[in-house]
Amino acid sequence: MAERISDFPQISFPVPEKEIFFRLGGHAGKKGMSESFSEEYKSLIHKAFTLCTPCGRTRVLDIVEILPQGVLLSGGELLIGSQFAATLAGCRKLWCAAATVGKKLVEARDAQTSVSAKSIYDAVGSECAEKTIRFLHEKAVRDHFRRGELVSLKRYSPGYGDMPIETQKMFFNFLKLNDLGLSLTEENFIVPEKTVTAWAGITVLGENLQ
Repeated sequence: MAERISDFPQISFPVPEKEIFFRLGGHAGKKGMSESFSEEYKSLIHKAFTLCTPCGRTRVLDIVEILPQGVLLSGGELLIGSQFAATLAGCRKLWCAAATVGKKLVEARDAQTSVSAKSIYDAVGSECAEKTIRFLHEKAVRDHFRRGELVSLKRYSPGYGDMPIETQKMFFNFLKLNDLGLSLTEENFIVPEKTVTAWAGITVLGENLQ
């Protein structure tokens, strides 16, 4: 039986400076970069980081059957994606999660007049969203291992491979993402930006997970 929704309203982590600099092209690590320019980068990064409110929501769904074209879930929903389905051999359940850093960061990014400042704010949002979904995934791996289950170390998201972006709608149904202040455009993009969704297979410890 599928588990209930689990909320993570406040996810905390230090400012990921190195990762953000890397997203910006690694400029901070380049030899000859002036100290004042480096400090300006850091100042903008920390200012943008204060606008992030990382949170997430997860749920585990029962798998009825793994088909060539996708995964049939217990509610009768068919999750399309043959490449993803091929990685789920032996899986009994499906972990799904959504992580967001909120809308304040995106609004502040769009209000910037400097191209470089916009880039920094954007990089902060992207890195923090990725760090948030990674936190949820790693926590799931640890928690399920204690129960004798293995969560795949690989995540899969709508729009990647042959999984259509339309599968974002399933996240809204399964996780009730409107409760988190999120919405979906007609093109199935999540609003606000800097929100990440992911699937991962779950198998019983001792069984092979591809």
